[in-house]
Amino acid sequence: MIERLTSAELNRFRTTSRNPEYVEFLSALRVGEGGRIAVADTGVSRISVKNRVDQAAKIAGVQVKYLRSPQDVVVFQAVGKS
Repeated sequence: MIERLTSAELNRFRTTSRNPEYVEFLSALRVGEGGRIAVADTGVSRISVKNRVDQAAKIAGVQVKYLRSPQDVVVFQAVGKS
């Protein structure tokens, strides 16, 4: 059986809806500013952290670039607004 879901119901399943702080943080960034996330503090992998940042950046209308950093840290910079 297939069940139809509304947009609001689908939002409950999206990763970014569980991480509104990412969207809020990225929305407040100016071009040239950035952030650092300790992977161990998130409880997920480095790739998952980057995916969360990418998804939140899309929602916030910010373009991000990742900078070289140790494996246990993700560092990014806002390079433009969408």
